Amino acid sequence: PPLPPRQSRQWIGDLRMNQDAYCAAFGPDGHTLYSAGQGGLMYHWDLRMHRCVRKVMDEGSLSTTSLALSATGSVLAAGSNSGVVNLYDPAGFDGLAPGSAGEIAPTPRKALMNLSTRVSLLKFNPDAQILVMGSQLKKGALRVAHVGSGTVFSNWPTSKAPLNYVSSADISSSSSALAMGNDRGKVLLYRFIHYS
Repeated sequence: PPLPPRQSRQWIGDLRMNQDAYCAAFGPDGHTLYSAGQGGLMYHWDLRMHRCVRKVMDEGSLSTTSLALSATGSVLAAGSNSGVVNLYDPAGFDGLAPGSAGEIAPTPRKALMNLSTRVSLLKFNPDAQILVMGSQLKKGALRVAHVGSGTVFSNWPTSKAPLNYVSSADISSSSSALAMGNDRGKVLLYRFIHYS
């Protein structure tokens, strides 16, 4: 399909980080954006003013490579180059005092350590009960976590699941299906029976 008309592709500004930017995630309100990259520092932007509201240290991360914000904005997932996925409560950022460099250092509500290579995908289901996380660098490196309990499902995927190198994932609006794209040009579809 053709690109949108020239008048609808309108540049609205730049947001400047102090390091390389690797990932970004919009908030559900349409004026919140988180971005992150090298150094494990996440930037919380207010797009109405085009300014950084706060800088947030991603605990234990030297490089934040993937971000996802739940549809309600109540959970922020940050994946690192070491495979750790931290889950944060953004509402709790407001009461924290900034450190000497101006950043806050919240404690994650949970650190998920079930991947061993750079996190390249994070995706919440619509009600933020499930988080899909994966790494494109390792065969079969995809995990599904229950957000409320902070536990990763150990019974799936199994070693027999033909995932290969997963490059993308999405969950249906009813949370009943998971689709994953891989390096072999396949889109794998799985059903979440609990939501069906």
